[in-house]
Amino acid sequence: MRAQNRMTVPTQSRDASARRTDGSGIPLIPHGFIERTRLSSLLDSARDSALIVVRGSGGSGKSGLVASWLRDQSPSAAAPQRDLWVSLDDGARSRSSFWRRIVRAFQAIGSVTDESPLSNFILGYAELDDVPGLVLAQLEHDRIATRLVLDDFHLVDDDNALDIVWLLKQSHWLTIVVTTRRRGHFEALDVAARIHSTVITENALAFTPEETRDLFANATRFSAEHALIAHAATRGHPLATRIAVTLLMQRPESVDAPVADPAALTRQLAAHIAQSLLPAFAHAHQLHFAAVASLPPELSIALASTLSGRSIVDAESTLEEFANEGLGEFREVGSTFVFRFHPLISEALQIHAAHSLSAEELRIARLTSATQLSQSGNGLEAIKLFISAGAYEQLWPTVAHHFSELIVYQQDELHTLLSELPTDIVALHGTAAISLAVVMSERERTPSARLRQLVAHGIDSVDSEWPRSLPHERLLLSLARFAGLRAARRYEDAAAEGDRFVAQVELLSAATRSATMHAISAGIIQIVITNILLGRWERAISIAHLLAADHHEGRTQHRSSLLAYVYAFTGNMRDASAQLDAVTHVNRPGWRTSVPSTGWHIASALRDLEDGQPERGLDAIALVGARLDHLEHWPTIVWTRARLQLAAGRPQVAFDELTAAVKQNEFRPISDYARSLLQSMKADLQLALGHRTTAEQELDRATGSDTCAAMLARARLALSSGSAPTPSSTQHPEFIHAHGTPREFAEALLLDAARDALRGHETDAEKSLRRAADVMSRHGLTSPSVMVPHTELRELASRRAPELVTLFDAVAQPFARIALINPLSPREREVLATLAQVSRLEDVAQILFISVNTVKSQLRNAYRKLDVSSGPDAVRVATENGFI
Repeated sequence: MRAQNRMTVPTQSRDASARRTDGSGIPLIPHGFIERTRLSSLLDSARDSALIVVRGSGGSGKSGLVASWLRDQSPSAAAPQRDLWVSLDDGARSRSSFWRRIVRAFQAIGSVTDESPLSNFILGYAELDDVPGLVLAQLEHDRIATRLVLDDFHLVDDDNALDIVWLLKQSHWLTIVVTTRRRGHFEALDVAARIHSTVITENALAFTPEETRDLFANATRFSAEHALIAHAATRGHPLATRIAVTLLMQRPESVDAPVADPAALTRQLAAHIAQSLLPAFAHAHQLHFAAVASLPPELSIALASTLSGRSIVDAESTLEEFANEGLGEFREVGSTFVFRFHPLISEALQIHAAHSLSAEELRIARLTSATQLSQSGNGLEAIKLFISAGAYEQLWPTVAHHFSELIVYQQDELHTLLSELPTDIVALHGTAAISLAVVMSERERTPSARLRQLVAHGIDSVDSEWPRSLPHERLLLSLARFAGLRAARRYEDAAAEGDRFVAQVELLSAATRSATMHAISAGIIQIVITNILLGRWERAISIAHLLAADHHEGRTQHRSSLLAYVYAFTGNMRDASAQLDAVTHVNRPGWRTSVPSTGWHIASALRDLEDGQPERGLDAIALVGARLDHLEHWPTIVWTRARLQLAAGRPQVAFDELTAAVKQNEFRPISDYARSLLQSMKADLQLALGHRTTAEQELDRATGSDTCAAMLARARLALSSGSAPTPSSTQHPEFIHAHGTPREFAEALLLDAARDALRGHETDAEKSLRRAADVMSRHGLTSPSVMVPHTELRELASRRAPELVTLFDAVAQPFARIALINPLSPREREVLATLAQVSRLEDVAQILFISVNTVKSQLRNAYRKLDVSSGPDAVRVATENGFI
């Protein structure tokens, strides 16, 4: 049977079948219609087109035409066809939010499951540039002819058309139907040359005089003369025609009596249509209900009941009447139905609401709607309503609650929305200023003067508000204060504020914390990251455990990724491996390029380092290494890459890469800890290359010289001097044990062992070596052996702990130059050390249980190496240089 377009006639009948139940999103066909086979024929003739554009002004019947055409299609068992309807609005303007809307449509019909690559985009893993390709892959996987309707495309950025055109060129399974109010890229000549397309314009959509007459004939008691008058007043515009029918139905005198003055009636109809597109309602309470219900972009039956003060049953019945009258449609969201007025109807009703409702009624309705939308996950629309209600104090709680989704998918829309806030509002509401600064910080590698100004003002405002705030309000104010400091890259101050916020969270009862967690979890993740950037590893771990009860899928993966990063960097490889195994999304397309995967990459590379596979580790970190510009963790990534290159025996490559990365990011704010980490590594690399003086200069100007990384670099430098001095208290392994990480403690013990071995204190050296081996074994470490000289330690192990020689097997020796400083063999050192205590060679031989001839032989070798000719001179030179 031929598909036929239909035109609604207003009716008060209730029809529960108006609800859409197939998940496709195709709007309902209102009850009561006339057939417009002409339009259906136009679409039928375009069946072979890959792209169908239906263009016309608001209310020209674009959506109704396409919806009824799709509904009237008879499915074919031989050639299965599926239809997806995507309603677009301001919330889908940017490229990320536009594609999110499309992927959600595929999810609604069950095509995209949790295991599908496209689901990773919804979780925030997939790169935006990859999504069109993932949609193409999904179409190829499903192998079902798919018609995708993009309704109201004029409300989104026209650049999105480029992606759609590319997709049409690649897939023969896809047909795109676009409804729009303006000519755009879809109608460009180059698109028409590449893709078979059909364009249906407003002229084709307009009612002909005959169609208007048929419509009026279906609406009982109207004459042909009424139809002619209406067509003259409306020029065939479908929505205006429907409004004319509605108006005449509310004027019995115009219907019952002959038309006495056609010109006067034409003027009345034209004036009414031009003045407002507000539908006519039989009762004032219906109009009031519609006006209130139009304030949110869409509403559930429960919200409609709350806004109108009617019962659930009454609210549901009224919304279904609106749907049957063609004023809007239901769509299914999850397990519930929501109602949305058609755009022009909504606009007209909102204008009426602004004039007919009191300011307090408007405010309460908007606040109620915003709260409901926020709870149902629509943060952007909630923010719009809070702004229209003047509830600027609600902006920050909503941004904090929906931070991940807003930043990943609707960052452009949110930035535009907050940027348009009046200056006096931003000045008056500090948390609004901070909200804007937080969004700006996602776009700025270095905080601008404007961002810093917003943060400074916001914090001052929060501080003044604090004394009069309730405890639960202070929780969010503290989070706002942290977020502002974090946005300004004031890491130390942000961490301190984060500690205060966490202390408040820990004071909450278990029930309150559980109820609050969904609103503050994204903030806690940021506090964890801030502590990581500062090198506060244990603090980061303890705060991350607050998220153990948060079961949000994306945040759970992010948390495990961060914990793996922390454990791996500090050297707790057993715990790092457990957290790496907990990241179950690792094989999902898009995960590895997502921001939450950064920690996973670093931890994976460090695990490869400890497994003795530095080349594999370099491959593991290559992806984030290529994106340093976009990642705050860039210093740690650069440090990890340098360690891997050292372990691979390439100190020069490590130095070149580190120097280039630091130069590339020299103006980006980083913590003193991160700066010290890089400067210490740079000094180590200079030392490994034999540039001792340059290494010393690097350490002299190092920021944060009290960090364990700087202390270890100084210890390596001291070894290279040949003096092997006694370490200061801060360089002692016990100090590093107390203030550093297991990785650093193992290094400190090995360096201590090497120093004692060089000084001839083999008992102490053996003790330190065994402790280092125990720490490394307990934590799954091998790489600390790379960061110390091998020769002395290998000789020590072969004499006193043969089972520990394997610590230095198959490990690169980038610091081999340090091991060559002491020219004396262990036996020669023993002879000279003993000679320093006694004067006769016979006494030396007796103490060491060797012959006098052996003593003389060892001394001759020592004289030659030290360029001296007597025993006292040999003892003096060896002592001065730390050889004994």
